[in-house]
Amino acid sequence: MRRSLGLVGWMLALMAVTAWGQQSVFEVGPGAQTGTFTFVDGSQFSVDGLHLSPTSTVTAPDTSLWGPSGILFPVTGTYTFPDRSILNSAGLAMSATSTLRGPDSSTWNSGGVTMAAGKQLSLANGSSAAPALSFSSQATAGLYREAADDLRLVLSGSIPALRAYKANASSGVTSVPLGASTGFAVIGGRVCTSTASAPTTGTTAEILASCPLPANALSIDGAGVKVKAWGTTAANGNNKTLRIDVGGSTCATLTAATNNGVLTVETTILRTGAATQECGGSGIASSGTVSATRAAPTEDTTLSMTVSAKGTTPTASGDFTFRGMTVELIN
Repeated sequence: MRRSLGLVGWMLALMAVTAWGQQSVFEVGPGAQTGTFTFVDGSQFSVDGLHLSPTSTVTAPDTSLWGPSGILFPVTGTYTFPDRSILNSAGLAMSATSTLRGPDSSTWNSGGVTMAAGKQLSLANGSSAAPALSFSSQATAGLYREAADDLRLVLSGSIPALRAYKANASSGVTSVPLGASTGFAVIGGRVCTSTASAPTTGTTAEILASCPLPANALSIDGAGVKVKAWGTTAANGNNKTLRIDVGGSTCATLTAATNNGVLTVETTILRTGAATQECGGSGIASSGTVSATRAAPTEDTTLSMTVSAKGTTPTASGDFTFRGMTVELIN
């Protein structure tokens, strides 16, 4: 049953009139309010306010409706809150100093949305054409979820730019598109570098630079590292050796009697199992000496591994000086 606010005012005025020899049902005015007035539809008005019955509706002067389902504003209706925020058919427009607090205690104000501790901001999956996280100035550029544990960054609604996905139970992988094809290339990265000059100090093999690989760095088969090392030789005809080791295996080595020149070695080490690897390497000296090496290391990839650049100068110390090493990840 629909009731207007005008009717409510009329009824309140009626209650203020005192019958002959009797007290009014409801006292409204300077004194304390007492009693409860019950409308025909079962709604009640008392010191606690107006309580609508489940079937009643109040119509405001602007034709807004207030009933059990809430407030329904007409197209031209506007509700102004005490903090001057306004709510109408166009939505909620908050004032500069207002804060909207959600049921989970997250807040929304002029500074943006602040999620409460332990709460998440959830998005729909979206698609390449309509990414779930996009921009008001370009709705076709952004992030979307392609499948379980597979996130994509897209441009112009169809151009892939980046992919992050789960390779196995414990490893995430990031890849980039191969040109304009549908394929992706996994991104590697620099693990470590060394450019600290280090001459040999004896006549036996010694570590001149090293790079630790943390436990589980090579967590999937096919993952590996690419290593390159180089250095300079003394001005004599003595033999000098530069090599790259992983654990106890040599994956690249070069021996040359290069006089006042350069030795360079490099190798690729790939995981073939949790405790097996395959590596192949090569070396070249500025004097023209070349080499090729292959090995099958058996390092436990669940433990820390060390990649080392080693030098040997059997005739005299200082015949070889390490100059640099890089270790790059192959994911």
